[in-house]
Amino acid sequence: MQDQATRRPEPLLVVDGLKTHIETRNGVVKAVDGISFSVHQGEIVGLVGESGCGKTMTSLSIMGLVPAPSGRIVAGSIRFAGKELVGLGEREMRAIRGRDISMMLQDPLTSLNPVFTIGNQVAESFIFHRRKGEAPRSIKDKVVEVLQRVRIASPERFFSSYPHQFSGGMRQRVSAAIAIAPQPKLMIADEPMTALDVTTQAQFLQLLRQLRSETDLSIIYITHDLGVVARLCSRVIVMYAGHIVESGAVGAIYKSPAHPYTRGLMNSVPRLGASRGRLFQIEGQAPHLQNMPPGCPFHPRCREAQDICRQELPPMTDIAADGHRAACWFPQKTPLNPVS
Repeated sequence: MQDQATRRPEPLLVVDGLKTHIETRNGVVKAVDGISFSVHQGEIVGLVGESGCGKTMTSLSIMGLVPAPSGRIVAGSIRFAGKELVGLGEREMRAIRGRDISMMLQDPLTSLNPVFTIGNQVAESFIFHRRKGEAPRSIKDKVVEVLQRVRIASPERFFSSYPHQFSGGMRQRVSAAIAIAPQPKLMIADEPMTALDVTTQAQFLQLLRQLRSETDLSIIYITHDLGVVARLCSRVIVMYAGHIVESGAVGAIYKSPAHPYTRGLMNSVPRLGASRGRLFQIEGQAPHLQNMPPGCPFHPRCREAQDICRQELPPMTDIAADGHRAACWFPQKTPLNPVS
């Protein structure tokens, strides 16, 4: 029997068989269709895939923010710190949302309120999510402290400033401050660097790594940028058409991606030292989530598809003992050529 001292703790978040559907006039959109994954305390997990694959709807499901009444979780489980979130009432969910699970959105210029000062917006997190038994302190002192934690210099000067007076990178740091102010256990970052330049992106990635190191914060980082995942995350989950098609340690998947879709994503990234020529592209379009093809959702675009791929949905199977898994009938096991 494995010694309890060496046994890995239970995951902070466990998503099991989650299905989130949206009812429309033209039918049911299966935005998330039976996905399962976990996140441990202090871990940064990347969630990648092209637009419309279900990344954001997964995060909204975890936060209890699926758009109602058309959207709803129809099956599956979301357990956070041992507590089941699916089926919780709004009052109970509000006690968790923001305090224990926070979210940082894509565009801080639209997520921040333009008519309130930075100080007021960060202070709201402390006021609404005040923890029982917390020592009384000046709200302004708390705001200044959390702005310092996200590396905003001289935060006292910016307490009364408005979002439009900040640069894109500074606004994103404010969004991070709002997200971490209540000291959450898990933060979901939904493509937070889309509007940032390369230099500011590097600074923001360093900030996230420091926050994780200082507070043992768990992060689900949603993106389509494989380079960011390589620099930030320890594990990666690849989604396609509402399904998880591959998951595992970043190093293992980047070296030897097993699913044809993951290999296509990797081959689409330009590489230093590669011969010039036409960039690789995945032919075709992702299927409409109202009219999914039978079998593997990727088979219409897959060059390796065979009859079983067109008839049966492949289960997630182990590729290696290190937790590398893929949903493919014929997974690839050869390393990806670093220069093609």
